[in-house]
Amino acid sequence: MQILSRLLGGGRRKPHSDISPMGCLLSWADQLVEQGNETGLRDLMKIVLRPIQALHLSDAYLKPAHAGIEELWWLDSMGLIGHIPTLSERIETYILKQCVREGTENEKISLASDMVLPTGWHPNSLIDTLGRIGKGLPCGEFKQSINHKVTSMPALCIGWVSGGNHSIAQAIIRGDGWLIPREVIDVLPLIPYVRFDGRKWRCIETGACVGEPRYEAFGWVWELARRIEHLKQSSNSS
Repeated sequence: MQILSRLLGGGRRKPHSDISPMGCLLSWADQLVEQGNETGLRDLMKIVLRPIQALHLSDAYLKPAHAGIEELWWLDSMGLIGHIPTLSERIETYILKQCVREGTENEKISLASDMVLPTGWHPNSLIDTLGRIGKGLPCGEFKQSINHKVTSMPALCIGWVSGGNHSIAQAIIRGDGWLIPREVIDVLPLIPYVRFDGRKWRCIETGACVGEPRYEAFGWVWELARRIEHLKQSSNSS
């Protein structure tokens, strides 16, 4: 999906449009790898995820009530399914068994700078939260409650929201607040076994398709995470 085109209404293309977005992105990423700039690679992740965040914040306001875009649940949105021979089980089963743990206060997520992905949907809440949550506003600063649920994938710089979408969205708009993740999913053990080919997930060992992400950008940040891991390993060995 051409997310930027949807958000910005297209625009005049410059020459060299035959180069794929992923190819361009990774060429920029490789320059950051050469510089040893891990923080820059994480910032690049946030740049390519930002249009998805904007789309899910805005879509419900551009549609009739209850006609907005579906929310993002990590298992469906990542779309990683299928068998990985080396793991001896299906990839989604491996994630649920081996990669999920409880979040801690030390892993809190910034709503001002991290890529948290809420989706607006309820007509009343779409209006009632605007202009009300934040420093100096009627409901005060955002404070996490039991209703605010987020699953963190730190390797991909993604926070998946499963509760409290509207107040979290308002906190993002105000650039204020923190969330302690209910769960943390570490996908780094899967990086050596799965790659993104620009459209689908592929088992590195067999070349077989093991799913397709909802948005290409989820695959792009996967490949950026691979470069971060390569950079770390190179630094440790030098």
